[in-house]
Amino acid sequence: IITKEYSDADVIVMSEVARDCGSYNNHQDGPEYFAKSLKMNYAYIPEFISYDSSTRNSWWSPNSLYKRFLGQTDNSQCTMGNMILSKYPFSSLEVIRFKSQCCMFPQRSGGRVTIGAGISIGGKDLQIYSTHLESGTGIKDFLEAYYIRVKQIDEIVDNYNAKNENYKESHQGQELP
Repeated sequence: IITKEYSDADVIVMSEVARDCGSYNNHQDGPEYFAKSLKMNYAYIPEFISYDSSTRNSWWSPNSLYKRFLGQTDNSQCTMGNMILSKYPFSSLEVIRFKSQCCMFPQRSGGRVTIGAGISIGGKDLQIYSTHLESGTGIKDFLEAYYIRVKQIDEIVDNYNAKNENYKESHQGQELP
């Protein structure tokens, strides 16, 4: 549901945004829906392809198997991912595929990622990240997932610091924003 609070925002970051998922959004393109509704630019990166049997377009669903048997293919797949919406154009985009992963749900393939976007507001360059850190699959994974989340945060910070170091080196003698 799009409300006035969202439409007043300059930047919105979201996780678990569904694209072509019957059980989540009636097979709509979630990123397109939000971007058009809010009149914003968007960047979307899928983390997972869902193979939930309730999803019409999943590989293993009876409907999908039957269509393939008849030679009718449907290339859309249910994906869940991270998104950045911005009223400002993106000056850069990047994806961080985490080296640290764990605790996969059996009905999905893929892995945790972060999407980063550079935007400029009033002459100030900003780097925005949207991520969904590892959550685990239940109590049995709790400690492992916690450890992995810490490592994933370190990967984002290391990526940002490396970008900032490159920026500092290329702008020596200039005041940094």
